[in-house]
Amino acid sequence: MGWVDMTYLLGNHESEGIKKLNSFRDELKRIKWVKGDEIESLSLVFNALDALAEEKLQYYYGRRKRQALLSIVFRSLGWAAGFVGVVLPFLSDHQFSFDPNGKLGYVFLVAAASFLGANTLFGGTSGHVRYATTQFKLEQLVVSTRLDWLFYKSRVSAGECSSKEVGEGFEILQKYSQEFYSLVIGEAGDWGESVLEELVNYQRSVDKKSKLPDGS
Repeated sequence: MGWVDMTYLLGNHESEGIKKLNSFRDELKRIKWVKGDEIESLSLVFNALDALAEEKLQYYYGRRKRQALLSIVFRSLGWAAGFVGVVLPFLSDHQFSFDPNGKLGYVFLVAAASFLGANTLFGGTSGHVRYATTQFKLEQLVVSTRLDWLFYKSRVSAGECSSKEVGEGFEILQKYSQEFYSLVIGEAGDWGESVLEELVNYQRSVDKKSKLPDGS
């Protein structure tokens, strides 16, 4: 169906995120936990988890860019339509033929409001800010956790590790996964609240206009 991937819309498309999650599962299956190879086994887990975080980081970067473009388009159209709507009445006053009845300007002003409303309803600007914030928080988490892991590997013994050292490694992995998914779940919650709020506001504005005399 043209550029729209119907398998993606219907949920039959295996996304990059699902592939990474399956890869994470397969990586865990390869780990043998042989005595003396604890650090290597932990490193496999860390690398697989880190790949999941990096994939989500790329996702937020792409979403941020798309929402930024959406915001620019809607705001630019809104500004242009508003400018034309303000200028047209002045041109009609000077006997130009652009708007002889002086009403076309109102059409452009309504269009300007519609473009700016669409920017809000579809989360152009707010979505860009939300995705950018989540991306930067996730970047901070990835960088700081990689440094923590590097420090951990530098101080544990090269051979067999103690139970305490293995436990410390798992603590880093658990903290990484928990903070990573807390960020993702938090962003999804913010997105849902934002969409519902804008839908309610839009419905209120429609109801308010419908109650005006002659729908005006």
